[in-house]
Amino acid sequence: MFKCECIGVEPSRATIEDGGKKFPNIKFINSTADSLPFKDGYFDHIIIGFCLYLCDRDDLFKISYEIGRVLDNNGWIYLLDFLPPFPYAN
Repeated sequence: MFKCECIGVEPSRATIEDGGKKFPNIKFINSTADSLPFKDGYFDHIIIGFCLYLCDRDDLFKISYEIGRVLDNNGWIYLLDFLPPFPYAN
């Protein structure tokens, strides 16, 4: 619809295989957000969806650094996450 290249970063090879079948227009990369295999400023948009709660808190600063590193200076970050109706920690 937007005529853009979409890349999904996923640590699970099984999920990459399944995702490739369901979403053939998305290129999936086997990696994690704390070590992104892309050059500086590679992306103009980054979507982080429903995954940070799965990350070790000790890795959050590294993940933030990596996202900032691969995002273009004029790029956009879209952060999607849960909003439970009660206080929650994982």
